[in-house]
Amino acid sequence: MNIILPSVSAIAFSIGPYSIHWYGIFAAIAIAFSYWGWRRSYKIKGYNPEHSDILIFWIVIAGVIGARFYYILIDFSYYLSSPLEVFSIWNGGLAIHGALIGGAIALFIGARKLKISVLPLVNTLVPWLALGQAIGRWGNYVNQELYGKPTTGPLSVFIHPDYRITGFEQFSYFQPVFLYEFVGLVAIWLALFLVLRKKSHWLTTIFPLIWYFILTGLLRAGMELLRIDPMPMVFGVRISLFISLGISMLAAIVGIYVHRKTVLHSK
Repeated sequence: MNIILPSVSAIAFSIGPYSIHWYGIFAAIAIAFSYWGWRRSYKIKGYNPEHSDILIFWIVIAGVIGARFYYILIDFSYYLSSPLEVFSIWNGGLAIHGALIGGAIALFIGARKLKISVLPLVNTLVPWLALGQAIGRWGNYVNQELYGKPTTGPLSVFIHPDYRITGFEQFSYFQPVFLYEFVGLVAIWLALFLVLRKKSHWLTTIFPLIWYFILTGLLRAGMELLRIDPMPMVFGVRISLFISLGISMLAAIVGIYVHRKTVLHSK
């Protein structure tokens, strides 16, 4: 049996001349769920939830700016020729790597100004960050982006001719990469959430954050092997694949270093 995901309209509804896009709705839902889960987990662990209330605004703003800036850099020639498109974020074009960089900067600066420990903030956030990323992938679906190579397999997504990538106009059905990544991110959220529920000293370590970067980096690298959207190439390989693997490897190295240091201190 073949399961074919149909294409849907990117616009949810219109109010007069203004259109509300599904992409923005899913982004808002993702932020709301991430914030709710983060605040609740932070409070359950005995910390002041007002810290997350203060930080969430700046994290979201910095994350969106970072995500957009990173995406523009990747496709700089297009935005140089169409500068007004820089502001059309409802059409997609937010890169997760940029969002993580921007959000992390805001979180660390905010924690320093509030004079609170960064680790409890980060470790209670990362499971819900993965869930937020998963929800956001449905915004990619309605925008008919983040799909992979043409397929005749049992699971595919129909892409309207207007959204087919140059060179693949003759194909109709493609790998639903957004769905694969959604499932992977939900699994990562569940794994980190189960760790979060355990009563241990893990809030004082960086291991949840390390595992987040290892797992999401590997997941994204796997998805890059399937994607066909334009991307700068290095040695014939998508640069984002190198970035994702690099993040995973760096996180693993840091994790090993911290683990060895912890073991030595305990002796």
